[in-house]
Amino acid sequence: MALAFVLDRSGSMQQQIGGISRLDIAKQAALSAIELLQEESEISLVVFDSEARVLIPRRPNDDLPGV
Repeated sequence: MALAFVLDRSGSMQQQIGGISRLDIAKQAALSAIELLQEESEISLVVFDSEARVLIPRRPNDDLPGV
């Protein structure tokens, strides 16, 4: 299985909800979802604001930097 996580990091994502930014909530949700995936699942991470950028190209879940 392959899954791409796409995070909006535009200015509106800095809005606070319950003392935490929308972006931090989205990041935590992505990390929680990654933990549920099998090690052999492949994921990638794309972020966007005025343009999209691939931060983590498609790779196995067990080969993620800093996760």
